[in-house]
Amino acid sequence: MEDLTAEQTEILLQFQDLTGIDNLDRCKRLLATYEWNIELAVHDTFNEKEGRQQVFSHPGQFQSHQEQVRELTRPIPLNVHHPNQRIFYANPYRNMTWFTWIRWIIALPVKITFGTMFEIVLFVYRVFVPDPRNTITDPYGDVRSFIEDFEKSFGFLHPNLERSTYSQVLQKGKDEFKFVLIFLSKDGDQDCLSFCRNCLCNPEVAEHINTNALFWGCSVDKPEGYKVSKVLRERIYPSMSVICLRDNKMTVVGRLEGLHTSQELIERLNVVFSENERFLNAARREAEERKMSRRIRSEQDDAFLQSLRADQEKARKKAEEEAKQRQVEQQALEQKRLKTQKRDEIKQLKRTLRESFPEEPLPGDPESFPLAFKLPSGDRLNRIFKVSDRLSNVRNFIFAQEESPKKFDIVKAFPRKALPNPETCGEGALDVSLEEFGLTRNEMLFVQRISDSELSSEEEEEQSTDSDVDD
Repeated sequence: MEDLTAEQTEILLQFQDLTGIDNLDRCKRLLATYEWNIELAVHDTFNEKEGRQQVFSHPGQFQSHQEQVRELTRPIPLNVHHPNQRIFYANPYRNMTWFTWIRWIIALPVKITFGTMFEIVLFVYRVFVPDPRNTITDPYGDVRSFIEDFEKSFGFLHPNLERSTYSQVLQKGKDEFKFVLIFLSKDGDQDCLSFCRNCLCNPEVAEHINTNALFWGCSVDKPEGYKVSKVLRERIYPSMSVICLRDNKMTVVGRLEGLHTSQELIERLNVVFSENERFLNAARREAEERKMSRRIRSEQDDAFLQSLRADQEKARKKAEEEAKQRQVEQQALEQKRLKTQKRDEIKQLKRTLRESFPEEPLPGDPESFPLAFKLPSGDRLNRIFKVSDRLSNVRNFIFAQEESPKKFDIVKAFPRKALPNPETCGEGALDVSLEEFGLTRNEMLFVQRISDSELSSEEEEEQSTDSDVDD
């Protein structure tokens, strides 16, 4: 804060107190944006917080000064000549004596003559030299200059003057459903000076205006005030115009022209206010109804969106569950297909082994080697092998039987000994002759299904399925 003047420091602290913004750097940036105009900065800060359109524009929004001036002076549609408009003129003759009347009558022809000549000369002069008031270059500056001159001449006891352009104060009155008082004066005019000193600086007048309306003023000798005077078309100064929202349009509902006393001003403003307050109330109610309707629609839209999102979430979860279910079903079908395929392959293998198995030797053949088998189902099988046959021939014979389990062991009883299982001992372990392994002729061998504890759950299920199919 060392780079700020004492006045800027005071404005910064006041702005921070009004807006509640704790960050001093942010407050400085906002105030600098609005050229340290605290009223403009506060208004737009609150409008931004409330999500409303900013009433006041600032230089950073525009690419050029001309664009800024056009925006700041953008005309607001205004009904200047409403049929029910109240017009009040001050009585200029109330304090005149006989002597004043005689002097006024004698001076009247001179005033008319010199006034007419002055207007003609001024008209000719303006043909060659345009009125500089027709070109607005700094509307903010015109208003600030008027307020500074007013407070310098008459003090700080006066209605709160809006520090904005004419267009902006009309827009503000329209948005906030308030009366707008437009005060126009002329520099050096005695009636204007007397009105400012004796009327506007009256505490009762100031309080009455601050309570009921937005107050804006400017001098017609400045471009901004001159532009407003051409819009309102007043004839006598000082002039006060009362504007409010009526029939959905900003309308001049009252005029007070001339030097009024404090009491006259308050009474006549009350007449205008009382006659038009109902229009502001109606507009305010309509705005509240529209706001309520928008809020209800917004709540309904939010509820609909929430319901839609909930339905979409349910549909998504249902689709995911259905997809998972389809995947499980497809996996089950694939497993079933693979099992069926494997079972068919085993059946085909058994059929092939049966068809390719050599014929049995005759019972009296010295090379014959008869063996008996007892299956897990209790059935008995007999087969005459050759002495030279290997253990693999025995195992293939059992495997080729329809009644044989998918996985099994072959066990001899005395002494108890199991034939090698290729799944545990390898295929080479079966390349042993029957006699070499210790088998004898007519020996009973037992085919045992591999116990459940030795099978995985999947193998157990497949074996059980195969057994059911075989049965």
